[in-house]
Parts: sequence; C-alpha cells; structure tokens
Amino acid sequence: MNTQRPFFIAARQKQAIRTAVPLFLMLLLLMASAEVWAQNVRDLTTVELKQKIDAREKVLIIDARTSQEYGLAHLPNAINIPPQQFNSISESLPEDKNFPLVFYCRGYS
Repeated sequence: MNTQRPFFIAARQKQAIRTAVPLFLMLLLLMASAEVWAQNVRDLTTVELKQKIDAREKVLIIDARTSQEYGLAHLPNAINIPPQQFNSISESLPEDKNFPLVFYCRGYS
C-alpha cells in the first residue's frame, strides 16, 4: 500500500475521532512506516466531509463498522470494510494512490 495516500477520520465530535483510533491500528500494520502514516492522516469534521460529498470531490468513504451496522444505515456511496477485513483492504481500494480515503465508525465511549 502506498503510504502517500491521504487519510481522513470523520466523526461528529473530536473525542469520537480519538476513540476510533484503535480500529486504525490494524491499518497501521499495512503501512511501511508509522511515521509516514501519521504524517498523512488528518481529522475531518462531519461538516467538512459533507462539503466534500456535496462538492462531489474525489473521496472514498469507508464504513469501518460491522456489516450489520452498515446494513442499518450508512453514508451515501460508503463501502463497508469491517475491522476483521482490514488485512485484505487493498483489494477494495482504488488504484489511484492519491485518491483520498475517509474512514468512519460508530466510535466508543
């Protein structure tokens, strides 16, 4: 996986972003360097994500919840990749390594 791909984590509140980070530790294993990975991740508010969707910006939205939660409701055009499938995530990603990815989940409290 190209570690130059931009990553975003979207949540309603900043605290939810920070509580979702453990889910992304599995994704970190796919990266060649934790330092490079961290430089390419930034927080994205739900307002910013909605603006990107409304502007039809190039972005892949990945719902990192269970298949059951995804089935109940999900963001438009989001694909479901539960944490258990992160080891095979590259099969679901666009070939364009500059295509931004947005991960979201329900978060933990």
